Amino acid sequence: HVEACAAWTRVLDTLEQVIPSSELAALVGSEMLSSKLLAFHLDFRKAARKEMRRALLRSHQAYGGGAAVWNVINKQLYAPSVLDGGAEAWAAMKKDTPQLKALSSEEGYDPKALTVAAKVVQEKVKPGFEDLLKRRAATGKKPTEHAATAIP
Repeated sequence: HVEACAAWTRVLDTLEQVIPSSELAALVGSEMLSSKLLAFHLDFRKAARKEMRRALLRSHQAYGGGAAVWNVINKQLYAPSVLDGGAEAWAAMKKDTPQLKALSSEEGYDPKALTVAAKVVQEKVKPGFEDLLKRRAATGKKPTEHAATAIP
């Protein structure tokens, strides 16, 4: 996983030069962070600190919204502790970088508005074999024998 992280880092370096602030750069940043977290047992505070900050910044440049949007986009990829760590890292980044604080447009973002509710699909349930037997027993009808399958 260490080699994978190094490879993703080189890809992200290239993307930052060619197409910065793109969705592809944000995606590669998340993959880079994921590889580093796998290699270092989810140690986002020390071992993957640099990668966490870089992934957050790429996500913010692509989508805006800071850690709130990053959490919504990556909630299926990372453990809840890592997502919470993303919010902590984002707060530290804003504190350390005055330009980021000035560019930050996360005010007014509602992460719940970004989530899409699953469409509830109700399928018509067909009666099962036991339901058919119960219905037949309730009506008092006996099963009919077919001439081809009857035993003499």
